[in-house]
Amino acid sequence: MKHLFYLFFSIILLVSAVPCRQLSYRSSYLLPEIEQHISIEDIMTTADLLIGPSAETLLVTSNETQIGNLFVIGDGVVIVDGAEYSLHGSLWQEGNGTVIIRNGAYLHVMQEYLSQYPHFMHDNSLFHAEDAIIYANSVYRTFLYDSSTYIARRTDFPFWNFRECFDMSTLILEDANMVGDLLIRDSCTVSMTRCDTILPWFCATDGVVMDIEFPDYNFIEHFEFNSFLTGVSGVKYSAVFDSCNILTSGVDVFPGCDVTVRNSIFDLAVRIPDSDTLHLSNISNQTYYPYLSIPFSDRIVRLVNTYLQLWCVYTFDNAVLYMDSCYWGESHAKDNSTIIADACSTNGFPSSVTSTEDGRFEFKNGKVLAFVSSWNNATTYLENVWITPCRPGIAQITNIAHQSSKMLCSNCEFDTLPYAMDTALVMFAAIDTIEGFHIIGDAWLDVGPFSDIEFSYYSLYWSEMCSIDWHLISDSTEQIFNDTLGTCEWTIHDEDFLVRLVIFTTEGESLSAIDTFFYSGTDIPIERQCTYSLEISPNPFNSSCMITVDVGSIHESPLQVEIYDLRGNVVMPYSDGKPSSFVPLIKGNRGDASASTQGIYIWAPDESISSGIYLVRATTEDERTVTTRVVYVR
Repeated sequence: MKHLFYLFFSIILLVSAVPCRQLSYRSSYLLPEIEQHISIEDIMTTADLLIGPSAETLLVTSNETQIGNLFVIGDGVVIVDGAEYSLHGSLWQEGNGTVIIRNGAYLHVMQEYLSQYPHFMHDNSLFHAEDAIIYANSVYRTFLYDSSTYIARRTDFPFWNFRECFDMSTLILEDANMVGDLLIRDSCTVSMTRCDTILPWFCATDGVVMDIEFPDYNFIEHFEFNSFLTGVSGVKYSAVFDSCNILTSGVDVFPGCDVTVRNSIFDLAVRIPDSDTLHLSNISNQTYYPYLSIPFSDRIVRLVNTYLQLWCVYTFDNAVLYMDSCYWGESHAKDNSTIIADACSTNGFPSSVTSTEDGRFEFKNGKVLAFVSSWNNATTYLENVWITPCRPGIAQITNIAHQSSKMLCSNCEFDTLPYAMDTALVMFAAIDTIEGFHIIGDAWLDVGPFSDIEFSYYSLYWSEMCSIDWHLISDSTEQIFNDTLGTCEWTIHDEDFLVRLVIFTTEGESLSAIDTFFYSGTDIPIERQCTYSLEISPNPFNSSCMITVDVGSIHESPLQVEIYDLRGNVVMPYSDGKPSSFVPLIKGNRGDASASTQGIYIWAPDESISSGIYLVRATTEDERTVTTRVVYVR
């Protein structure tokens, strides 16, 4: 079901300005999330409102609405005085551009998901709020660059904010509530007085050393974080907190840092750039660690007698991260990077599972207590995941894919079904239950209004547990929403068996869902028994994996190992010690007495093998077989 996302005011009131500007409607437009300067000319549309660069003032004294971005540049000035200004777009300031919100004024940024309409400040720009309210109906992000200054005194922030201070920017907040996240890095200056609900992230970049004990988070009488703090060196920024309530300190760790946190309650953010491959396991929020050294090769991070309240992880630039049995707050896969998480859970932090900018996030066999999302040509793949937000509305109002991204959902359970915007795609395949001979589930997709992709068809199969012979139950060009996918009269009883659903788009993309069921009937039982094991490590993998077949007392029996795709096509045959010529599957030396080489195979797919789920089947001479799944991520 699609959701109505944009609610616009029906009346645009007059603006008292010198000179007067006509506010106009426009379509939704998302400014890019940036960490460097972007030319306004490259992103501005005719519907946006530009104040400047010459001396020009927009004075708002009665309630107004702007549908589109607001650019305040050069000597331009915007003053909202005692009125409500509703902005359906981003606020961009640069080149001394000034925005003043005062005398009970109300700045309302109408956005529906995290970072839809950010606030950018560049080049000595100034934002000054006093005796005001600043509200965005989702997390509001502000980026301060290039000696810009942000000041808010006696200002109410009803919703969570995220401010990022770079370069030589300055942030001053006095008597402000709900400050939210605060990223502090470079040579910025931060001052907080009589503020509450603050989550500062002190960046530890290359060369930074921290050996620190953070103060109690309930009330901070006075705390300064800079290079003069005992145990801290290499930081260029300065942050001062006076008479502040509920301040939970966090450290944002980059390659090349050396961080030790002792006797504290704190948060941890991890940045994984470049082409690193990293494995993290059993790291959890809300956990006391007498001693924990996180296994990084490019930095040192230790916790000593410390309570890790929240940890987050972000990947960039082709990095690959595997997480197993972890419990985290937020994680992003960005810039062609990949995150693969298995048996994990999240605690409901706003962007718990997000892929963006060509990234890929695979989350399997876990629980997400927040909405999930995919942006900017990225892919979020969910398998056997329960998505149930514990803080609805804190970042966005639904599970969302947009900007040509994909959200692929296999056997997932959502409190709120995912939704596609603009040119995005959502695919949903689920096998829920079997009622008699009827298989109940879902086979559908949702596309954005500007996409030409359509649902093509689905196919439903069943297979014996120890076989890769799939038997077609039904196929259909009709989408199914929690209804009968097909009907089958089983030829097995008192055995586990597999059911596989595959859905296809008109562009040839496919998504599979596989589940295991037990059927007790009166028909022919399966006679073949699987009496040995087959293990694959790592699984998922992105270059090669080791296939280990434990044949026990029958280890002298010849083995045949084959790899199939989910359609039953053989992609890798191996028989009688003769490997395939097009994909190297290397058998361990079975003549060696060492048990470590018996029944060991290495699969290193070549360029002809695409990412996906594959079935590995091992068969002995006496026709005993075992089959397991492996996930290949290129």
